[in-house]
Amino acid sequence: MDALIAAFNRRAGAARDAKLPRSLRILSPSDFGFHNAVEGPRKKIAFVDFEYFGWDDPAKLAADFSHHAGQQVSPALKKRFRDGLARIVPGRAGFERRLALVDGLVAFEWILIVLNVLSPESLTRRRFSDPKRDASALVRERLRRAKDMLRRLPR
Repeated sequence: MDALIAAFNRRAGAARDAKLPRSLRILSPSDFGFHNAVEGPRKKIAFVDFEYFGWDDPAKLAADFSHHAGQQVSPALKKRFRDGLARIVPGRAGFERRLALVDGLVAFEWILIVLNVLSPESLTRRRFSDPKRDASALVRERLRRAKDMLRRLPR
């Protein structure tokens, strides 16, 4: 685990120090996934959640899509999404380098999001919204999910 944390620290430092030119940024929904989309007329999909929308690195969008805890996407579809994005963003080689740099960091970020339920504030909100919910079962489920995600973490 210490080696993994050291590797993430190196990547985080490199990612922090890299300045992405505006010309390589895209308008990104960031929290892009099927959970934030609806099917409209003629089977058209519309994105409906813009809470985290803004200018960002397309590599971050690709990593978020691949590791989002709220959806289950097959490896083949993750690859298809990443490859499709790589074809349309400027500077494909740079995109792929940045994706390799941030992929594991973003995956780890999603593990932490899954574990947010362990905070007292989160548990209090959940008890308020559903007093019958078994908080212990919720915590056990989130810990199980986080362990599964940690095992699949890109190294």
